[in-house]
Amino acid sequence: MSILRALKDPNWDWRTVEGLHRTTTLDVNLISDILDRNRDQLEFMESTEHGKLVRLRGHKVKITQRVAEALDAVLDILSLGKRPIVKP
Repeated sequence: MSILRALKDPNWDWRTVEGLHRTTTLDVNLISDILDRNRDQLEFMESTEHGKLVRLRGHKVKITQRVAEALDAVLDILSLGKRPIVKP
């Protein structure tokens, strides 16, 4: 699998170099070099927990489970507990 295809995977908002390595089986140093050469197409972020994170510019981010749960809690508060909660 190519790095580009791995970065387009809708299951991930951001990717680590190690995660890209597991997906593509490419060498970590090669992945880092490719990412550095294509910085104009990428967005980077530093995470204290995961280190360097990367995604394609314009990558459509899906709502994560934590955000959905937080929104559910806010809506429940705003409805004064009268909103039916459906758990999957």
